[in-house]
Amino acid sequence: MTVPKPLIAIVPGALHRPNAYSKFLQLLEQRGFEVLTPPLAVASDSETLDKELTYVDDVKNIHAQLLPLLDQGRKAIILSHSYGGLPAVASIEGQTYEERAARGLPGGIISYVAACAVVYPVRNKSLMGDDTEFQPTPYHRIKDGIVTVTDEARALWYSDLPEEEGKEAFGALLKGQTWKSFTVFPRYVESDLKIPKTYLLCEDDQAIPASWQELLIKNGSFDTVHRLKSGHAPFRKVPEEVAKILEEVWKNNA
Repeated sequence: MTVPKPLIAIVPGALHRPNAYSKFLQLLEQRGFEVLTPPLAVASDSETLDKELTYVDDVKNIHAQLLPLLDQGRKAIILSHSYGGLPAVASIEGQTYEERAARGLPGGIISYVAACAVVYPVRNKSLMGDDTEFQPTPYHRIKDGIVTVTDEARALWYSDLPEEEGKEAFGALLKGQTWKSFTVFPRYVESDLKIPKTYLLCEDDQAIPASWQELLIKNGSFDTVHRLKSGHAPFRKVPEEVAKILEEVWKNNA
């Protein structure tokens, strides 16, 4: 009987295409993983992007790729990056191995890993745990419900990469994302999860500083924390370290 490959679904950060993680994906595949890279529904190059799309629509994209495999009895790890923490956690609700087994269903999600990802402390509240709406940063530009980013974001998101690699990564981003994807509060949060949770704290992150990540970790009640010498793009800066951590997570939970 063939043993199924370990399965990981990578949920992208804001404006990131799935292929932004292609080199890291190849590394995981070389280590025996099967990798899903569902695209964000809320981000696009299209000038007709529906401004009403939210993380709920991202969850639909995640489930479209993941659920058929879970129905085959597969176990999976969800890995999120930055904004991706919001739809990633929402996609886990009701789909853990234990929750599915209770409904007589095979397979399920066995662990969650967040890489410098956003964490909401309580349901139906902001990142600060109150009703304050998310405020745009200096590099955000909002028009007709769609947000784009200026070159200032490149300096923060790819601060520790070689300049040419940072420019390449920034140039490959999607053109816009719905502002509503940042302002709709989640109905399900990290502290609701009943599966092992791991946070990858990126010590040199200029977009989400380490001090803020430490607060997010506390708010999300993460079981395990790994500190990485990386900026906001650990999949590019320290891919081998991240891959090794994922191997450990799989080994400890599968």
